Amino acid sequence: TSTLRATLDDVDGLGFDSRDVPYLTLLRAHSLLSVAIADSDGTLGVITAVRAQPRPPFSLTDQAALEEIGDLLGMSLRRHRRSVADPAGLIRAPAPFVPLSLPVTPALDVAWGHHDSADAGATPIAIAPFFDYYDTPGGWGIVLGSAEGYNPDHQAYVAMIRQWARLVGSNGQLCSDVLAQLDAALRRLHRGQPEVSAVVVDLRPKQDTVRVRLCSAGHRTSLVLRADGRVQRTDGGGKPLNDGPGPQLHEDAELLAPGDTLLLYSNEFAEITNVQGDTLLGSGELAAALARGAGRSARAVLDGVHAAATAFTAGGSGGNSVVVAVRCTGRPR
Repeated sequence: TSTLRATLDDVDGLGFDSRDVPYLTLLRAHSLLSVAIADSDGTLGVITAVRAQPRPPFSLTDQAALEEIGDLLGMSLRRHRRSVADPAGLIRAPAPFVPLSLPVTPALDVAWGHHDSADAGATPIAIAPFFDYYDTPGGWGIVLGSAEGYNPDHQAYVAMIRQWARLVGSNGQLCSDVLAQLDAALRRLHRGQPEVSAVVVDLRPKQDTVRVRLCSAGHRTSLVLRADGRVQRTDGGGKPLNDGPGPQLHEDAELLAPGDTLLLYSNEFAEITNVQGDTLLGSGELAAALARGAGRSARAVLDGVHAAATAFTAGGSGGNSVVVAVRCTGRPR
């Protein structure tokens, strides 16, 4: 719940100081916005923002943005409480941070999945993969990546990263600007930990094709399956967020024609190893599995890749990862 008072008629709402002077008067406030921080158990706190002259009053856009932040804080606090209650369970099987549903996109067929190939007998490595898919003014956006989540605080940061990227990206910011703002936020909150590898993708339909722009921060590569069965790599690169003196990003671009599929995955998926120590990406098995999906739906492509990864890692090692397939349907938005 939230309250927007674009113009303040009553200045008593925040109480009084020791001299019985309203705090809103002391702040010279003329506009107020209040948003609850809540989860399924109830209200956990409140964010209250005020504006003084000569700044303009709060708008509905400001209210929506602050509600997003309130939802983010509520989710992070809920996650923190759960991890404190069962920290061992959190480290054994950290859940990926993903959207509950995907927007309807006629020009694209999108499917995603969580892959956990960790050997049950191996020492657990707490990796927190994340993924989100959202509308933008000119098309759609994706953020995908992973962070080491050795403690509950890191899990809260990963929830923040996904929500923050969605909030900034859905306003039409460039992919590089989204990652730069995420890097700055992580450094303010907890410099150096966790390091986050991520890619932000901008998808814009043009007639029956889709223009793709990718910006990577420590995200190594993605694959493109062409309609004729050819598999090509996109360039990854850069350095992880929250690592070093500042963000080092790498940008690339692709064009998806009807029937083409972009396969995105967190780094851990490409690094799954078999008993010989070969990686899923380096061995060529990932590209081969993707090629077998030519002409098929995004979900069918994803199922085939998942099956190949499961067979490949038998007796080997891996961890939590997120995989996303984006297929151009050729239908306009």
